[in-house]
Amino acid sequence: MQEHCQTSGGQVEFAKRPRPGENIRKAGEDVEPGAIIARVGDRLTPRTLALLAGAGIAKTEVFRKVRIGLVSTGSELRNPGQVLEAGQIYNSNRILIRAMLARYAWAEVVDFGIVPDRPTNLARVLGEAAGCCDAVITTGGVSAGDEDHVVAALDRHGTRLEVLKVAMRPGKPLKIGLIGNTLFAGLPGNPNATLVTFRQIALPAIRSIAGLGNVTPEWQPGIAGFDYAKKLGRTEYVPVRAVGRDDLGRPVLEMLGRGSSASLSTMALADGIAMLAPDSAMIESGSPLRYEPFCTC
Repeated sequence: MQEHCQTSGGQVEFAKRPRPGENIRKAGEDVEPGAIIARVGDRLTPRTLALLAGAGIAKTEVFRKVRIGLVSTGSELRNPGQVLEAGQIYNSNRILIRAMLARYAWAEVVDFGIVPDRPTNLARVLGEAAGCCDAVITTGGVSAGDEDHVVAALDRHGTRLEVLKVAMRPGKPLKIGLIGNTLFAGLPGNPNATLVTFRQIALPAIRSIAGLGNVTPEWQPGIAGFDYAKKLGRTEYVPVRAVGRDDLGRPVLEMLGRGSSASLSTMALADGIAMLAPDSAMIESGSPLRYEPFCTC
């Protein structure tokens, strides 16, 4: 090393004797010949790209971006900035899903806007979306009300619905199926239900279409900092905020709100989602939980 040497009169004086091979980078010591440096399903992160470049690889095959059609259903919806009339609400779900998908370089969103509660209109837009997208996501219109027309509109395209309801809260009316070869995910319209069903069910399916190797939610251990009684037989997902850590370093989680699927404020304040198992009727303070921080997805 230069800092261990001095030059004088055309000669070099060493302050210490170098060891044989010291500060020499041998060929193959980082990546051996024949080693696999990237696999199908890996994301090309900046670190992976640097590794490929260091191996002299200038080009590699990749999956193309997944094209996702987004359809907001509901005659009551208006976009932020518009004036609300009686019985109308702002379309927050569109902003929510677009913002979540914007984090992924492999996703391309095609926004089909707001479609009123008319079966003919819905059928036309769903057909257009399925014709040009790999996946179609709708929000609202999948429950059992008189103005919930999504299922009827899908019938006009011969859609195969594989999932009609899920024993979960929020998000029970979720619909999953295929419009031809296009994945369909019909999410409930309440914001918390939209968030939970998108992250837990729709997003893993879309990640699989994208060719990613790791598609499931990344759960972490947490500890309940609250008491909560729930119904047996269904899984509940509740918004939580980390308020400290226990002796093992696990986050202690405070539950926000009382489980309303329409609450935007609790969703905005939360650090993540805690999953409450279907076989638990009472969650007591100190109970172990599974916790998915929002930053992991």
